Amino acid sequence: MAKSTPIAQLQTQPQTKNNDDQLVNEILEEIEQSDKPSQQQQQQQQQQYMLQQQMLQQQQLQQNELNQSNKEPEKEPEKESAKEPENESTLLDTIKNNIRQPLIVGIICLLLSTHHSTDLLSKVLPNKEFIVNNVNIFIGLLKMLISSILFFVINKTL
Repeated sequence: MAKSTPIAQLQTQPQTKNNDDQLVNEILEEIEQSDKPSQQQQQQQQQQYMLQQQMLQQQQLQQNELNQSNKEPEKEPEKESAKEPENESTLLDTIKNNIRQPLIVGIICLLLSTHHSTDLLSKVLPNKEFIVNNVNIFIGLLKMLISSILFFVINKTL
């Protein structure tokens, strides 16, 4: 393009005009051909970039899904398996807790209501006139005190 041709010379030489036209056409074809690979390269690069972006997005989605799916199923079976034993253990625990204390009281009352425990406690009491006159009251109070202490000790150990 650094060359320039005067207009008068172009009109006088028709053959050179054809040659010049051919030369311009060849140059344009070369430019188009040289542009085509660069356009193709740009398109390929853009496609590769887009593919890479899509792959990254898919991988991130898959990782997120895996993380969520790993967390949720682990929690769900744990919850399901935990719910069943909790219900069973809760039911058993409540039965044990509800029966244990009355059972302890019943056993203590049974042991202290026998004739042998009454005789044993009357022997332990001092032989003072006031106590001898009110033996039944004092034995009842001793049985209450002993049963309370036994209940407290047994209930804490179990």
